[in-house]
Amino acid sequence: AEFKDGKVKSYEISPEEFGFKLCSINELKGSDPKNNARITMKILNGAKGPKRDIVLLNAGAAIYVSGRAASIKDGIRLAQESIDSKKAMKKLRQLVAESNR
Repeated sequence: AEFKDGKVKSYEISPEEFGFKLCSINELKGSDPKNNARITMKILNGAKGPKRDIVLLNAGAAIYVSGRAASIKDGIRLAQESIDSKKAMKKLRQLVAESNR
């Protein structure tokens, strides 16, 4: 549900609406923190597949609800640009450096 312009709008979204393929839950599962970190690094380094797709869909929705995109689709595009331009990786490295101070 979304509250916008003084109204609550309920709707469902599906990955296919945004050009993603359905996959099994097993294709999205991570495991221990070390492996999950490896998965994250692969995604931020350009790996394609269901895990990247779910990251893009979630990031796109977050960018949309933050008001930085006019739609989830636009948010997905911004997330793709961030990953593909390596800006997301640069931000992660900055966060790691700051947290290790």
